[in-house]
Amino acid sequence: MNKPVLELASIEKSFSKGSSNKIEVLKGVDLQLFPGEIVALVAPSGAGKSTLL
Repeated sequence: MNKPVLELASIEKSFSKGSSNKIEVLKGVDLQLFPGEIVALVAPSGAGKSTLL
């Protein structure tokens, strides 16, 4: 079995907006990319695709 060329585990990212507002953009993201795979990230605007990249 091939090993992944990229592996992400439990990725989280949030932004603070003001003193009490926290916006969670990514929460618990797991991803494995294997050699030869072609991958597309498809989701609505604002879902965190660019943040993940």
